Amino acid sequence: MHELSKKVSRGIGVLSKIRYYVNRNILHQLYNYSIIYPFLTYGPSIWGNPYITTRKPLITLQKRAIRTITFSKPDEHSEPLFKELEILKLTDLVTLHNALLMYHYHYNLHPSSFEIFFPTVASVHSYNTRLASKSTYYINTIKTNYGKFNIRFAAVKVWNNLDENIKHLPLKTFKNKVKSNILQSYCS
Repeated sequence: MHELSKKVSRGIGVLSKIRYYVNRNILHQLYNYSIIYPFLTYGPSIWGNPYITTRKPLITLQKRAIRTITFSKPDEHSEPLFKELEILKLTDLVTLHNALLMYHYHYNLHPSSFEIFFPTVASVHSYNTRLASKSTYYINTIKTNYGKFNIRFAAVKVWNNLDENIKHLPLKTFKNKVKSNILQSYCS
């Protein structure tokens, strides 16, 4: 996380230096395609599930980047800015990537080493339950925070909380629908 924070911080430095010379659209594109977003989207299902205090420096840096792009004050509320730029907050970015991981797993679009990584509810119970008839996966009983932050728990929890209609959409539509649902939850 520390190395990631350093990279994002450098990206913010670049944005703050050039923001007076380019328009906001270019700043937004630089954020999305080269300076910050690629670092945040590289494996967030793996590193993005720990304690909030571990993620806090990255969350703060992401907010600073958004404020830099929009020329906002340092103490301005960031949620409307995220909604305006259609950028997901770090915690929601992790949620999206967990949902995508489960989508790939559900439709066998993953490497073969993941074949029995997430058991379905139907494979655990020998009797029919409400959850067994849906596209849900079994969540093991978790007794520690380490278990809560494990991808086997976090990703399955995200997938099981999704609407059944969304789970059966094509991949691109699925991703866009999950992202738009998250963005709609932001205040304006």
